[in-house]
Amino acid sequence: MRDIAFSSFDVERMRAAVVGIRAGSSRGSGFVICDNGLVVTNVHVVGYSESVVLKGEKTAPVPARVVHVDTRLDIAFLIPDAPMGLPRLPFADSERATAGEPVIALGHPLGLGLTITQGVLSATKRVVRDVAYLQTDAALNPGNSGGPLVDRDGRVLGVNTWIHGAGQNLGFAVPVHLFEGDAVAFAGAADAVRGRTAQYLCVECEAPYSIDDERCITCGAPVPYGDARSSRQIAGTYPEALRAVTRLIVRMGHIPNRVWVRRGLWRLSNEGADVFVWLDDSGERVSFVARVAKIPTKGHEALFRFLLTMNDRTTGACRLALDGQIITLSFDEPTAFMSETEVARTLRLLLDMTRELMIVLRTMFGTALAPPLEMDEA
Repeated sequence: MRDIAFSSFDVERMRAAVVGIRAGSSRGSGFVICDNGLVVTNVHVVGYSESVVLKGEKTAPVPARVVHVDTRLDIAFLIPDAPMGLPRLPFADSERATAGEPVIALGHPLGLGLTITQGVLSATKRVVRDVAYLQTDAALNPGNSGGPLVDRDGRVLGVNTWIHGAGQNLGFAVPVHLFEGDAVAFAGAADAVRGRTAQYLCVECEAPYSIDDERCITCGAPVPYGDARSSRQIAGTYPEALRAVTRLIVRMGHIPNRVWVRRGLWRLSNEGADVFVWLDDSGERVSFVARVAKIPTKGHEALFRFLLTMNDRTTGACRLALDGQIITLSFDEPTAFMSETEVARTLRLLLDMTRELMIVLRTMFGTALAPPLEMDEA
């Protein structure tokens, strides 16, 4: 590892200012930039999630809300619901950054704890989609998104945002001078900032858009960071199947962009029960999978007899199964002849059965709640 000669004080201060972010199934990083506790991260880390949680290296998790987004730069500001007592990181003059200067990247890659990697700036104005990024060879992985890229003086040069390929040491950060003006505007009292509602603007025409639309009604551009992003990736492959699934999600009372996890995957939550909706890569089949419970360490024989009896007699279209240590309840449906009315009825049955089984299995067999499905797409 290169010797960049950061002082231990600087490193500890930087570590304290960096937070892990959980937004639904997404994981990423962020860091404090203002005395009022304002945190910067990437829009693709938080998406449209209404449940954002921040956690410092030595602090308890704290709920937060999105107060500002810049979809073109992929930059979002968050404000915690309660003070976290974390220091802020000062900004460097990123317009004066030079290729070859040493940097470090901080973040929470692959769902791990806080990690620090070293490298240099490879380029300072790498223009991609009209944004001039800082390029670095410091190792970045999914989960580093939203973390700081810091110079030798402990000042932030940019926000680590994306990588080009795996293991190629091509990482890109949004330089701070591109959003510093917005940060200054949000540097006031936390209560005043907390009262704001984030407005999402179209990347193409900068008109406000509604996240329950697939496209901007002003210019027709796809809405980013949601099911429309998935639509762009698979357009021409199975658009009809995708539209049928998103209509079904709306019928179930959800906004597809808010429950979108990643390409072809959504999570529907209802009264403590979660159902994952998977559209396979061919677009020919959609699966609905509820993670009911984790099997206990003893009493397996009686539990398995119960599950087999349930499958034989009472579950109908839904099937109980084991996925490792997790009991699942699921059903599949071919998309070519899918009746949204019938599938919605079966899906409601699956949700009802999941809630009932969670209680029965915990009471009768001592099962535990199924752990969350980890999906790091930051």
